[in-house]
Amino acid sequence: MKQIALTFLFSLGISSLFAQQFGAQNAAQGVLGVSTNSLFSAWINPAQLHFIDSNQVGVNLNRISLNTPETQSMALVGIKKQSHGISLGISNFGNRFYNLSQAQFGYAKQLNPQQSLGVSLLGSREFIYLNTNSFALSAIAGYSFHISPKMFLGASVQRVVFSNSEQRSEDYTLLGNNALLGISFHATKELELNAEVQVDEQNPFRVGAGFNYQLPKIALQLGFSNQQSLLNAGINLPISKLNWQLSYGFHQRLGNSLQTQLTYKW
Repeated sequence: MKQIALTFLFSLGISSLFAQQFGAQNAAQGVLGVSTNSLFSAWINPAQLHFIDSNQVGVNLNRISLNTPETQSMALVGIKKQSHGISLGISNFGNRFYNLSQAQFGYAKQLNPQQSLGVSLLGSREFIYLNTNSFALSAIAGYSFHISPKMFLGASVQRVVFSNSEQRSEDYTLLGNNALLGISFHATKELELNAEVQVDEQNPFRVGAGFNYQLPKIALQLGFSNQQSLLNAGINLPISKLNWQLSYGFHQRLGNSLQTQLTYKW
């Protein structure tokens, strides 16, 4: 049993790439969403709450193909009131060998029509079989800036401010500090290009890039991340006040990942 658990922990070091994706719409473009106009971007950059076009609630499911399959489920509510915005979210990832549960509260404040600042608190519980049972509280500070009508900049910094763990293997934990910088560029009315970089304590320097191409009734996405050659693609279909997103990810060692996201605007 111990050998099985150690084998799983080895896979966990790679599957964490999928666990750190925030919403199918962002994942399809190979990015975490620090600068994209998506509800789930508020999880990684709370300043994005100011730039969502309406109040929204969303759910996201991510199924990862392993010998012991993993599922990531997320739910997020974003409420925008004039120059302020708040978000509430929960997330759960893993199986009986590994589990990461999180709860988030975020707040955004408009500085001017082009800029906003945001802060959020992220509570996490991480369980690793034969290793650790950790609790942590992280603070996230985010910044969003409309450089021009066609160009958008986003940045965020996450830092663990409290952690309680009897034992932790730094090779596998997803609880840590990180920094992200992203840019979105509307090359045409239909075509949006996105790119971002991430630096954290556990993984090498990560670069993600992709695009969103808007057709009359559907949007197409394609993305790539340099970590383990993670390829992504997706489609987005608006249905009245509902918005449905499906994305597919291929990893050279993990295989396939399928995500679906549903948001409702009011």
